[in-house]
Amino acid sequence: MLTISGEKHVERSDEKTHYSERSYGSFARAFTLPSDADRDGIEANFAKGVLTLEIPKSANGHDRAKEIEIKVSEPRTSEADRAGDERANPGGYHEQH
Repeated sequence: MLTISGEKHVERSDEKTHYSERSYGSFARAFTLPSDADRDGIEANFAKGVLTLEIPKSANGHDRAKEIEIKVSEPRTSEADRAGDERANPGGYHEQH
């Protein structure tokens, strides 16, 4: 079982109308991995709001839990990219059997 969990923080404001809005929340998703997945070879990357998992195949399966580090790419730097942007901050994920 592969479980992905994290928190979402969204802040929006408009200086002209003195408008500000904030929302927060957590999420979790669980997936069953195929028996031929190489649990030691799983890699995760988070860039531009998208979490990408690479799960290679192996000759045999493993029956143990493993924590996988998520590599976060450099944030966008332009104001236009940040305006009204929703960001998910991954809290990590764990495999469970």
